[in-house]
Amino acid sequence: MANYQVKLDSVQLDNVNLPNVYLQSIQTQQTQKNLAEAEKYTLEKQKVSGPTGGE
Repeated sequence: MANYQVKLDSVQLDNVNLPNVYLQSIQTQQTQKNLAEAEKYTLEKQKVSGPTGGE
């Protein structure tokens, strides 16, 4: 192969099996991220619409 200049740009892997604990960790992390984004959206919406109730 020394006579040939080969450049590998990308690799595609199919049918990769990951341990369940790893998959659950990824899912938990994504769920927490989604909840944080939802809370951020709620707070921003409250900030824009102003305080509710009151005088």
